[in-house]
Amino acid sequence: MEKIFSLIKEADDETLWMFAKDVHELILEKFFSTYWVDTAPEGFKDKFIESGTKSVKMIVNLHECKNILDVGCGYNHFKDKFPSAKFTSIDPYIDGADYKMSVTEYQEKFPDRQYDCVLALGSINFGPKPKILAEIDAIDKLTRPEGIQVWRVNPRDKAEPHPKFPISELIQYFNWNEPFIKLVSEMYEYEVIEYKNETARGNTRRIFFVMKKGL
Repeated sequence: MEKIFSLIKEADDETLWMFAKDVHELILEKFFSTYWVDTAPEGFKDKFIESGTKSVKMIVNLHECKNILDVGCGYNHFKDKFPSAKFTSIDPYIDGADYKMSVTEYQEKFPDRQYDCVLALGSINFGPKPKILAEIDAIDKLTRPEGIQVWRVNPRDKAEPHPKFPISELIQYFNWNEPFIKLVSEMYEYEVIEYKNETARGNTRRIFFVMKKGL
């Protein structure tokens, strides 16, 4: 998919460029609304959120977050995990979110809203770099000064085939890596206060990191 985007961009044709973006968005919407299944092992999400000194809940409590935005909430599993905070969820593809829209759409619709904590746990992974940067910028605007952002991202650049939806292979993944995360932190003058690679069989499967916004 990235090659297709690159070729269309080099053609310098705005109509083709918008068409490619629309096709990619339609594939994402069809995949996540119809075929995607949360394959996390039983109990993983609860452990990830609630267990241990480096859990998401411990991080949120440490920073005394009173209002939280979950970006790309999926099936909204975390909605009831933070009873002492006001919790808002958004997802562009899956019913059950408080707002069914992307983070850029949400920020544009509610430009004055800001949160103590923004969760982006596996949601900012799809599309070319300009799309990722626009989503990062929207998250920045939604984060109050001295607020935190909790991220979990995929360090890979291609989709895995799906047996019931073969064109899912056309979904473009953004290949997150440590230099890019460092670049983002420098662009917005964030402090990276937590960073770890989650590995399986010797390969990095996810990157988990927390950034704190300045004043």
